Amino acid sequence: MNRLFWSFLLLFTLFSGAVVSMASEVERVVVTGNKRVESETVTSYMPFGVGAEYSPARVSEAIRALYATGLFEHVEMAWDKGTLEIAVQENPLVNKVAFEGNDAIAEKRLKDVVALQSRAVFTPAKVQRDVQELLTAYRRSGRFLAKVEPEIIRRDQNRVDVIYKIDEGEKTKIESIRFIGNSRFSDGDLRSVIMTRESAWWRFLSSSDAYDSDRIEFDKELLRRHYIKHGFADFRVVSAVTELSRDKGHFFITFTLSEGPVYDFGSVDVRLNAQADGLT
Repeated sequence: MNRLFWSFLLLFTLFSGAVVSMASEVERVVVTGNKRVESETVTSYMPFGVGAEYSPARVSEAIRALYATGLFEHVEMAWDKGTLEIAVQENPLVNKVAFEGNDAIAEKRLKDVVALQSRAVFTPAKVQRDVQELLTAYRRSGRFLAKVEPEIIRRDQNRVDVIYKIDEGEKTKIESIRFIGNSRFSDGDLRSVIMTRESAWWRFLSSSDAYDSDRIEFDKELLRRHYIKHGFADFRVVSAVTELSRDKGHFFITFTLSEGPVYDFGSVDVRLNAQADGLT
C-alpha cells in the first residue's frame, strides 16, 4: 500500500511540474497599439519569443529593450495562460521644427545644429540634446547668457511641432587681457598686436571686444608672427586661458608666453667666382 501511495505521489508531482512548465512557456505573442511599427518589428526587438520560458525578469528586460529603441512612449506587458500581450504607445513623429527669437544666428544654421527634423521620431531625450547643442552654438559665438526653451505642440495623427524659443542675450565681453612671460614687449605692446580688444564704451560699434574662440586662436598666430619678426625664432604661446566671470557677463584672457632667446643675423657675404663657374 505504501509503495502504491509513493508511486502515485511521484506521478502527481511529475505531472504537476509538466503542467507548470507548459503554462510558463510562451505560446503566442500579441502586439496591440502599434500603428506605424509592424508587429514583427516589435517582436524582433524582444530578447525572447515563442517557445521561450516566461519569467518576470525576462519581461522587465524586454520592456527595457523596447524603450531603448526610441520608438515607444509607453510599453506594457501582460501574461495570460501562454499568451504574452504587448501593449505599446508609439512616440509621435515630428511635424515641423521651428525657432523663435533668433537674430544673431540664422535659422538655416540652427537647423544644421539640431538632430530633430521633420518626419523624425520624437523623444524628450532628443529635445534635450538639441537644447544643449543650440546653447553650445551660441557660446561659440560669444553669447554665454543665451537661453533655449523647447515648446512641444501636439497635433493630430500622433504628430508634434517642436518650437525652440531662444533668448540670445548679449555677447559676453572681454574684461581684461593679460600676458605672462613677456619681457621684451609690454602688455600694451602685445595688446596692439592681437585682434581681440578689452571692452570699452567707445567700441559699441565693434565686435572685437566680444569673446570669439576662433579670434583668440588667430591672436596666437599674430603673436608668433610678431615675435619671429623681431628675431625670437623659438617663441611659442604656451597657453591662452579664458576665464568666465560668475555672472557670465565678462571674460578674462591670459596668454602665457615663452619668448626664448633673440637671434641676431651676422653679415651676409655673397661671392661669385665667374671663372670657375664658366661665366667668362
